[in-house]
Amino acid sequence: MSPTRAWTWLLGLSAASTLAGQGLSGPLLTLTVLGASFWKARVILAAYLGLQRVPGWQRVFDLGLAALTAVLIVLALA
Repeated sequence: MSPTRAWTWLLGLSAASTLAGQGLSGPLLTLTVLGASFWKARVILAAYLGLQRVPGWQRVFDLGLAALTAVLIVLALA
């Protein structure tokens, strides 16, 4: 993924989070924002830190991000 394409994805995900904040509330807003945050972190790690060139390490970071996101979702909904 090129830096320009990654930037476009990040811009779109930020816009989605912003729009969700205006129309949603409670648990649905939490899930939407945390989901967008997960994908933004994944794009940054893959495109800007170069993990897309090292698939094994990208899987490790994806697993860590997924675990962190799951913990945050459980804590937010508890």
